[in-house]
Amino acid sequence: MEYGKLYQTLLLATLCVACLKAQCDLGSLTGKAVEEHELNKDVPESVEIKYNGKVVDCNSLLKKATVKSAPAVSYTLDSDEEDNYYFLLMIDPDATTPQNPIYAPYLHWAIQNIPGNQVSRGEVVSNYHPPSPPPYSDPHRYIILIYRQPGFITERSLNQAAKNNFNVKSFVQSQNLKEPVAGNYFKVSAQ
Repeated sequence: MEYGKLYQTLLLATLCVACLKAQCDLGSLTGKAVEEHELNKDVPESVEIKYNGKVVDCNSLLKKATVKSAPAVSYTLDSDEEDNYYFLLMIDPDATTPQNPIYAPYLHWAIQNIPGNQVSRGEVVSNYHPPSPPPYSDPHRYIILIYRQPGFITERSLNQAAKNNFNVKSFVQSQNLKEPVAGNYFKVSAQ
């Protein structure tokens, strides 16, 4: 009987640690582009990001060589949310440098009409542009947010060329996207 209680306690402790790891604290992000475009909203779930099969933890520092190809992205939804469509945005709030973000926010990737959490079945509307901070820059932050769409978007929602000074807040409003359901961020060094 005592072993059963000990097992239950250990299982609950393990689940609680997993819960703590599951949420990335976007609310701690600061900066003009982050705040103006509401990129620091608390999200109920974390986006799992994998580059070359390795999971990227929230606030991890990566090298440019690691992020050349688009990551695998996944997230968890409640069962009543799985029938909705979702929109992925990947944003750099630090372009050109964190100290002088004159091109921020910079759009690095966008996918619309993601059925539930099946990112690979969504429609890429802005091709993945690998993170590439200039050699003279401090590391840049890259934020991935998942928004719930009001329904299926029938037209291409983005112009491929519009990446610099991407107005996230205006875009989210124009597409009637709901609050983000998941998010995560990482940093990439200039080397």
